[in-house]
Amino acid sequence: MKEKQAYYYNRNAKDLKPLRSGDIVRIAPTQGPKEWKQGTVQKEVSKRSYTVETSSGRVLRRNRRHLRKSAEVKQEPEMPQDEVAGNEVPQGYPPTSNIDITKHNVIAAPISRSPQRNPSPRAPVTVSRFGRKVFEPVKLDL
Repeated sequence: MKEKQAYYYNRNAKDLKPLRSGDIVRIAPTQGPKEWKQGTVQKEVSKRSYTVETSSGRVLRRNRRHLRKSAEVKQEPEMPQDEVAGNEVPQGYPPTSNIDITKHNVIAAPISRSPQRNPSPRAPVTVSRFGRKVFEPVKLDL
């Protein structure tokens, strides 16, 4: 019986191509949001198992079926704002202009969440918070 099951299973089963150290891969989500995270293969642990370093720096061990080789380049992790002091540029990031951002105070205008009305008396137009024009429906006047 076992041989019969193996025969029918192996009829359509395909071996996945092996990954090499340094390959960029996407890691299948295990819990939470269904987002495939980017990672870099560090080494092959066994025939189907690999250690992978994620873009956030975590090192995971994953089965080959949960890894997909990707043609994209490695993403650099984003630096939180509290770690960047003043106008210093973090290591590995391109330099910005020579403007001292601590001297400039920029005040953004408050965003109005209420719909804006057009002063036209014939067909009032409302602008949604996303910038689309919303027209009132034309009603038949009998």
